[in-house]
Amino acid sequence: MTKRDGSKKKPPKKFGLAMAMEWLQDDLVRALTHGRQKLPHPDDVGDNTELSWIEMLRAFLPERYSVDKAFVVDVNGVVSEQIDVVIYDRQYTPRIFQRERLLYVPAESVYAVFEVRQEMSKANIRYAAKKVASVRSLERTSGLIASAGGPLGRKELSPIIGGLLTLSTGWSPPFGTKFEASLANWTDNLNRLDLGCAAARGCFDTKSDGSVKEIWSKPEGALVWFVTRLMALLQPIATVPAVDILRWADEALKPKTTQ
Repeated sequence: MTKRDGSKKKPPKKFGLAMAMEWLQDDLVRALTHGRQKLPHPDDVGDNTELSWIEMLRAFLPERYSVDKAFVVDVNGVVSEQIDVVIYDRQYTPRIFQRERLLYVPAESVYAVFEVRQEMSKANIRYAAKKVASVRSLERTSGLIASAGGPLGRKELSPIIGGLLTLSTGWSPPFGTKFEASLANWTDNLNRLDLGCAAARGCFDTKSDGSVKEIWSKPEGALVWFVTRLMALLQPIATVPAVDILRWADEALKPKTTQ
């Protein structure tokens, strides 16, 4: 590796996930903090926050995962609320519609959904849980997956991962009894939050019953803690089911009924 002045640039003696994520975390916290302090309008702050998280996840996740802000739609035409961060697959599930900033993806393609807010609080946990539920409640089909060796059958549906992403928290301590009490209000399969990160304060994940599993209660290493737990949830899913495209077509071509 050569510098502009012609001298050799020495690579770091050690480099790994922790160092890479430290850089990403510094960039993310800087972008989130700068946006909150400098942008004049709350909508601009929100857009900046969402984009910062999306860009971080795009930088870290393997290319098989697409990351965007989107609506999620099912075979019956039911549409979720707009979701700030959707992690989805494009191998077996085409995008339904995209025009300018409006993106609709089929429910079958979704791995995970996250609400993005400025801080973790009781109200924002409730808001995130409702957003997650609007996706999990959608119907998902499962079409036949083919390979060079022949049909592989229909994949069983995996639970959609849901969570909350923020810069900070509204509690002190950030993940104490008030946090756990707020989280405990949303433990059913539709509303449960599996994972959350306050980039400048720490992270959490939950058990299958929605109760707290583990907490990382310091800013140092928060991002590496979060993304590794996210990958640990994504890896067992492997690939989302293929959309049953013929059923989607049949539903789309049904005669419209008049009221």
